[in-house]
Amino acid sequence: MLARDPRVLVERMIRHGTQHFVAVHIFRARAKSMDSKMDKQIKTLLRGMDAVASQYGWSVDGEGRLSNSRGKHAADIVFQRGRARVQMLSGDLIYSFAAGDSEGIGRFLERYYCCERKRNET
Repeated sequence: MLARDPRVLVERMIRHGTQHFVAVHIFRARAKSMDSKMDKQIKTLLRGMDAVASQYGWSVDGEGRLSNSRGKHAADIVFQRGRARVQMLSGDLIYSFAAGDSEGIGRFLERYYCCERKRNET
């Protein structure tokens, strides 16, 4: 059995009635550039979510941890298939919204934690 490495594509080929497994390595430079692009996009999305969460007194750090006003880690934000999933610390899904919609975290805080947006005092 071939090891499950995220940088390796496994192709199943059938030749002469028998199955042969061929591991095809993706060029490491290309894999690294793809990873860095994804990391930049995720960091940008998390910064947008942090800006919205800060209006409620909450925060989102660079690792996707959602913390309340006292700094307690309340949930995790995971990106999967174009969706942002807010998960409990145990991994159970609480709320899901489109990944590009940073206002989704505000709707989650309003609905799940009954938070209210802080008014600007000027």
